[in-house]
Amino acid sequence: MCYNCLMKKFLAIGAIGLAACAAVVSGCGTKVRNLASLASNWYTYPDNNKIQPAFLEKSEKMRYSVEQSEQSDNGVYTVKYESTEYEDGEYTTEFSAKKIFADELAQITLEEWRGDYAARMGGSENDEGKFIILYRYATELKIPKVTYTFGSDVKEFTDEYSRTESYFMSVEDYLRPVYTKTEVKCASPASTKPVEPKKIEDCYIEVDRVYENFYNFSASDVKTKVYDRAQQKELASLGASEMDKNNNSVFDSVYLDIVVRAMKGMATNSSQTISLYTAGTGVANYVVTGSDSALLPDGEYSEIQRENIRKVLENNNLLAQEDEERLSTVAMNVVYDNGVYSGMSQRYWFANAADRNGKRTVMVKYSCPLAYNAGRLDYVLREIESLPEV
Repeated sequence: MCYNCLMKKFLAIGAIGLAACAAVVSGCGTKVRNLASLASNWYTYPDNNKIQPAFLEKSEKMRYSVEQSEQSDNGVYTVKYESTEYEDGEYTTEFSAKKIFADELAQITLEEWRGDYAARMGGSENDEGKFIILYRYATELKIPKVTYTFGSDVKEFTDEYSRTESYFMSVEDYLRPVYTKTEVKCASPASTKPVEPKKIEDCYIEVDRVYENFYNFSASDVKTKVYDRAQQKELASLGASEMDKNNNSVFDSVYLDIVVRAMKGMATNSSQTISLYTAGTGVANYVVTGSDSALLPDGEYSEIQRENIRKVLENNNLLAQEDEERLSTVAMNVVYDNGVYSGMSQRYWFANAADRNGKRTVMVKYSCPLAYNAGRLDYVLREIESLPEV
């Protein structure tokens, strides 16, 4: 995987409560699914499950600094994710809504499934044709320099990146995926077991690919097209089918940021199981739980980071009244779970999650472990460039 923890951003190889999930019964009670309990937490009043016109008029754009908060510790090689003299690591997000007309629909859906989407289109002559309104979420992760060290050997990679684009439906339709695209160029940490690397080239895997996931209207089936830019050829397609038979709501891992942000009633000790489709690994279950994990351990640097985030929120009229002196956050952990063992935890921190004055929820920090004990990356809110008036 590329930086491994970021399965939604890179390659992918590797109180809510369960009682609050909506039980849906099909047939004669033969099939029960726990559909996710969601809310439009990016709105001031999140109980509106439709797409507000404001998201059509203006995007929500945010910038996050990226740094390695924990160093490599696998005992075999080290990997450092660094800034350069001219550029820092950065993660940017753009969240909006878009009218999808017939020409663009042909780009984000497969022909055999397009008719069901076309049937959902509305509009009028004033709109210059029929359209369907979808959410659009785009991200870019830039790592200026990655350095691998194996003994006395050193290998540097520059201008690593991952760019994603997602289209999905409203909360009313359970954020059902329509299309996602991931472009990734990176040197990803390699396994140290059961065979340890013998040379520095064994410590990483270079990837330069494009992944496109196309979903049918019910999101029960998905097909993935893979293009290897290094080899300049299309690889064998991937996919999954009958995902509607899964016990949980299925989302695309590319827009996991939004899925976690949409957890209804997020709070300490809240818990919900969801399923994510990721190209290369298929569908897997993840548990999303709330906690009171601190933004950072107490200390001078922690206070600086907290104050910087607080100022960004305050400057954009997003600070809850009770946070005027000290920022309070809710942490949401995302952990792989197959019923036997769990994976490493990714963690999001949100501000204003439980504010009673109608403040929208904002992701202020994201932290994830890297593959094979290669450390941890932290994304910290640095700037809010624009906000829809909702």
